[in-house]
Amino acid sequence: MRNLMFTKIAFVFVSSLTAVQAKAQQPSSEVWYAHSFWDNIYVGAFGGWSGRAAFDESKTSGWKKQMSGRFGLYVGKWINPFVAVQAGYRYGRVPYHDWNYNMITADAVLDATAMAKGYNPERKIQILPFVGLGAVFSNLTRRQSFALTYGVQGRYNISELFAVSVGLRGDLFDNDAIEPGLAGASNIFAIEAGIVYNIGGHSFRKTETNSAALEKIGILTDEVNTLRKKVAELEREKKTAASVNAQHETVDNDSLKKVYYTEPNDNRLYIHIRFSEFSSYLSEKERKNIDNIAEWMKQQPDFQIKIAAFSDNLSDKNYDDELRQKRAEAIRQILVNSYKINPSRIVITTPENEGYVNKTDCSALIVFIPRRK
Repeated sequence: MRNLMFTKIAFVFVSSLTAVQAKAQQPSSEVWYAHSFWDNIYVGAFGGWSGRAAFDESKTSGWKKQMSGRFGLYVGKWINPFVAVQAGYRYGRVPYHDWNYNMITADAVLDATAMAKGYNPERKIQILPFVGLGAVFSNLTRRQSFALTYGVQGRYNISELFAVSVGLRGDLFDNDAIEPGLAGASNIFAIEAGIVYNIGGHSFRKTETNSAALEKIGILTDEVNTLRKKVAELEREKKTAASVNAQHETVDNDSLKKVYYTEPNDNRLYIHIRFSEFSSYLSEKERKNIDNIAEWMKQQPDFQIKIAAFSDNLSDKNYDDELRQKRAEAIRQILVNSYKINPSRIVITTPENEGYVNKTDCSALIVFIPRRK
C-alpha cells in the first residue's frame, strides 16, 4: 500500500515538474543571468491554520478536532526569471489523533505572472504556483511517509529585498504516517501568511543571444556608414565653398561690377549670383550681392523680382529641376528670413519662361528680374 501510494505521488510530481520546465523554456532571443551567487536567493517564514481532510472521521470527530495552527520556514533560489526551487520545513498538529508532525519538502515554483506578462524586476505582485515532494515524520510512530505538496502563493514586493506573502497549500500523504495500518490517505490543507527576505535582491540582468547581437551590430554599422557619407558630403561642400571664395578674392572689383550689375538693352536689371557646380551653397561673396538686392528692394517698395535659376544641364531631368528649385529657394529664404522682404514680392520662375536658354557659365547662376506689381 505504501509503495503504491509513493509511486502515485512520484508520478504526479515528475509530471508536474516536467510541465513547469516546458512552460518556462519559451523561445526567446533574451538571455537572463544573475550578477552574483546571492542574487535571487530568498528565505521566508510563515504561520497559518491547517486542517486534515478525513471524511471518514470528520462525521464523528467534527472539523474542529482536525484543525490547528502551524508554522514553518523555507529557503529558495530563482534559477531563471520564471522558475525557482525551494526547500521548506513545517510543523503542525492534528488534535483528534493527538498527532504532531514535522514535514520537510522540496518544491518547484513557477512565476505565473512573469510567464503571462513578461519578466519585470520592478513588478509588485507575483502569483507563484508550486508542486513538490516531501517527507512526513510522526511523533506517534516515529515513521516517515512520503507526501505530495502543492499550492499557490501570492507575494507583494515591498522593496527589492522584502515581500509579504499569503498562500494556499495542500499536503497529500499516506495515513500510515499517522497510525500503522490506518487505511487511506490524508490531505492537509492550510492557509499561510508570512514574510520573505531576498538576500541579494530579486532581479536578473538581460543579455542577448549571438543572433540578436549581430542584428543590432548590423543596424549600427548601417547607421555609421550613413553618417560617414553625410560627413563626406559636408566636407566636399566645404572644400567647394572655400575654392569659390578663393576664386572670387582674385577678381577685380570693377570686373565684379561688370559681371554682376549690367543693364541689357531691354532695360531690365540683371544680377548674377554664382553657385558651385551641382550645389545650392552660397559663398560669402554671393551673400553680399544678395544684401545689395535686399537694400534695393527696401528702397523700391513698388517693385517685385523674379528669380530664374539655371541648372548644370545634367542628364537627369528630375535632378536638374530639383537643383534649380533649391538654388532659387536659397536666395528667397535669405531675402525673406534675414531681411523680412514680403514673400509676395518674390516670384520663382524658370529661364525658359523668361525667354532664356539654360546655361551654366562654369557654374549656375540666379537672374533677378525686377518688374512692377
